[in-house]
Amino acid sequence: MTGKSRPMNEPTQSEGALVRPAASGELATLALLHGYGSDARDLFSLAPFFDERLRIVSLRAPRPLDPFGYAWFGLEFTSDGIRYDPADVQAGVRHAGQRLRQIAATGASPRIFLLGFSQGATLSAGLTLQPDIPLCGAVLLSGAPLPDVLIAADDPPTLRDIPIFIAHGAYDTVLPIARGRALRRQMEALGARVTYREYALAHEISEE
Repeated sequence: MTGKSRPMNEPTQSEGALVRPAASGELATLALLHGYGSDARDLFSLAPFFDERLRIVSLRAPRPLDPFGYAWFGLEFTSDGIRYDPADVQAGVRHAGQRLRQIAATGASPRIFLLGFSQGATLSAGLTLQPDIPLCGAVLLSGAPLPDVLIAADDPPTLRDIPIFIAHGAYDTVLPIARGRALRRQMEALGARVTYREYALAHEISEE
């Protein structure tokens, strides 16, 4: 064997995703889902703040945007705020769900936590409703509620007391604070154990 071996905790890239392996004794995978117009590198910058026993996988959304960035589903920017097609959201959730099932099958532990920002937070909320993903919890930052079609059914889904942390900026002009509060109510109605916080922020993530 020639050349130098890769350090155990050095990031790698696969299928548009960035991966930081667990340093040792992998506890679970933390899947990061970025916002509209961004890519896998955005939230991956948070990796140093997380427990080294977590494998971190930062996914890249499938839809390229012009002139740069990617999206999980299409958005329409109107004078009344951001709108989206519920069927398009469903397609984005299905795509990300397939990726997460592959991730769960390849880790030392099948357990998965989600962390999504903005569009990635809305997508993560949809992923919590997928019964065949071994989900342990989710962090939803500056997101919007799911369209009703994702939760409307004769036998509506339940989150079975999954812990979910929701945070939103009080001065967010992209997705106003009312959207974060609506997401909180939606997740609580589905049975999640929600911790909700508001911060003196715009559409961003702070160290706090």
